[in-house]
Amino acid sequence: MKPIIPIFDIQVDMTERVKEYIKDRGGIITLAEAPQTGCCTNFVFVGAELGKPKEEGYYRVMEQDGITIYWDPFILKKDKKYELDLEGLFKWKTIVVH
Repeated sequence: MKPIIPIFDIQVDMTERVKEYIKDRGGIITLAEAPQTGCCTNFVFVGAELGKPKEEGYYRVMEQDGITIYWDPFILKKDKKYELDLEGLFKWKTIVVH
């Protein structure tokens, strides 16, 4: 049985450099739970990956600034604004979510 997927919109702000980075790499990003390392915690961190999720059916999809954003409605919150930026140098660049 497929779970009932919550329906709400999210607010995502992106810096110009992260928009350019995503568009140069296909224009698709997924916002979902970030992998955790280290000690046990009760926090759920949101991470960003280039490309589509493996199981698209569980994700919501929105278009913004020419970028397709897949996002996990079970992890992201409707009352929070998510800010995406780019950190790192050269080939070690990574997208961060605040």
